[in-house]
Amino acid sequence: MKSRLRLWLAWFCCLLALGGGSPGMAAPTLGLNIGKRLDEFDIEHRLGVELLDALQPGVQPARFFGSRLDLTVTGGSLRTVDPEQVKRLTGATPRFTGTSQVQWLLPASRIVAVRASHSAEGERLVIELDRPAFYEVIPAESGLRLIVQAAPPPAQTAPTDGVQVTAGLQQTVIAVAGPPNAYPLLTTLGAPDRIVLDWRIAGRFERARAWGVGLVYREVRLVWEGLSQQLHLLEFDPARVRLGLLRPPSLGALAPLSALGNSQGAWGAVNGGFFNRNTREALGALRSDGQWWTGAVAGLPPRGAASWQDGRLDFDRLNWSAAIRTGDQTLPVGALNGTAAGAGLSVFTPEWGSLYLARAGETVAIARADRIESVVEPMADQIVSLPPDGLLLVARSEPLRTALRAVAAGTPVVLDVQPSGSGSLLGAGPLLVQNDKLVLDAQGERFRPDVRAPGVARTAIARRGSLGILAVAARNGWAAGLSLESWANLLLQQFQADDALNLDGGGSSGFYLGGRLRDRPEGSFERPVHNGLGLWLK
Repeated sequence: MKSRLRLWLAWFCCLLALGGGSPGMAAPTLGLNIGKRLDEFDIEHRLGVELLDALQPGVQPARFFGSRLDLTVTGGSLRTVDPEQVKRLTGATPRFTGTSQVQWLLPASRIVAVRASHSAEGERLVIELDRPAFYEVIPAESGLRLIVQAAPPPAQTAPTDGVQVTAGLQQTVIAVAGPPNAYPLLTTLGAPDRIVLDWRIAGRFERARAWGVGLVYREVRLVWEGLSQQLHLLEFDPARVRLGLLRPPSLGALAPLSALGNSQGAWGAVNGGFFNRNTREALGALRSDGQWWTGAVAGLPPRGAASWQDGRLDFDRLNWSAAIRTGDQTLPVGALNGTAAGAGLSVFTPEWGSLYLARAGETVAIARADRIESVVEPMADQIVSLPPDGLLLVARSEPLRTALRAVAAGTPVVLDVQPSGSGSLLGAGPLLVQNDKLVLDAQGERFRPDVRAPGVARTAIARRGSLGILAVAARNGWAAGLSLESWANLLLQQFQADDALNLDGGGSSGFYLGGRLRDRPEGSFERPVHNGLGLWLK
């Protein structure tokens, strides 16, 4: 039967033998964590162990061909497994290299046949083996590459349309491009031993894992509005899981999401609001436990924001304003810890860092302990120190520069920011869903037209009932990405979001869990971001 699978470009891939395996076959080597335990991610992605739905934290059902076992996972956010359990599940022999690595040995295996078929649900590729073998899946531009630790099928085996089989020195590589607008599902079966790849052209697949008490990881694959999509979601109970902001030590810096999550001990995280890559400044308001880090962008209408306090999540468009009161003067603030102040002052707090690089034509008032200490006229590129207990007030328009020059040393200074409150907040946008209704208005929130573009990776924070959701729609390989309108409709219709806020997307999108990014192939480039949203078990 002729398959609709498209022929993948022929390619050759081989791995050097790591030693000690079956003759002619490579033996996968995995790293060991502290306590000589294996990362759950590695056994799934390097060995081909299928991790099934896990409804209880600490118990992970797993399948490997005809064998099934409930693995005991420990280690908190990283989820590690005892190698002895992997041995029981796979029948492989572990060979330890010191305390940092273990090599997995299986008896030599051979691919018996590779068969493709077509049905109303999509395409199916079956790789039949004479015994179980480890395998690894590598996403490609429009399909997958399977590296199977087994000898190739007999030379007389008839070729399969749309499938390229290449015999490497240590394994067999099977490259296949899926049909348009389909998503892949991989499983293993026993008696006979088979690796089964299905390309689904309709429907929805979901796998859920209880990562901790009150924290569930869901991977969802589906065809939405005619395009294949892959979503990663963290569903959390705010009564048991703390939501918080992630950022580098200085607000004038950027860092990869994985570095932010690792350094701050987050169980899971997604990227946050928009930022200017050149100036490294946030383009939206940030408040952490009542302390304002940044403000809204000067001159723009209210944009979407999410706020949280005491286990409650709220979504709305944010009206943000700030002013400096010095003596009998009230001066408008256009930017907090940022330089794009419009017609107002730029105000810098210690959260910015300890130094400010002045520009030409600025007047700077230095405040310490809530009083003006001095007013200076720095030269361009002059470094001005920011007191650890004070503020820098930077004026660029002549009226504001004149006002600052008139302020005497010792004058009290107060920064007044509205709205007030002791909770946390992240400004981004557009607001997608509010009170169970689609409220997307990118034009009204003054976003550029390219924010609505199709085929883009997307990130959002949402609420469904009492639960919060951090969500990322991936864009790589077969995952097509979404337009802003499709993203809003998907969150509303597929995940029943009561409220949802769009966050920065595209190359900034990232989904971090268990010490790794999950929304892209391992080793892919990770763009540094200004801030993110993290989750911690209470």
